[in-house]
Amino acid sequence: EHVDWGIFGLGMLGGRACVVSTFRLKKGNASRELFLQRLVKVSNHELGHTLGLNHCATPNCLMEDAAGTIATVDRETGELCRACGAQLGPIAKTPPPAPPPASP
Repeated sequence: EHVDWGIFGLGMLGGRACVVSTFRLKKGNASRELFLQRLVKVSNHELGHTLGLNHCATPNCLMEDAAGTIATVDRETGELCRACGAQLGPIAKTPPPAPPPASP
């Protein structure tokens, strides 16, 4: 038997469009602020697919597979990990490298 747990969005790898559903983003009587945070994360995730990014195994990466749970979306930072950012090259906003330790 197939369990229909729904989706948050769908983006075709290297495609020209993606779609996001807001229905499940309101789960748990989410405040407007939380709903908008979820919407931005899911929209950016799906846009990542259109730019050629696959799902990522790095916890909290924007491209982590939510596996059908809103908790995963809430846990994500909304940022790409370094590996995903590197795949996008100059169009990705990646965190700067950590500064060297201060010398005494």
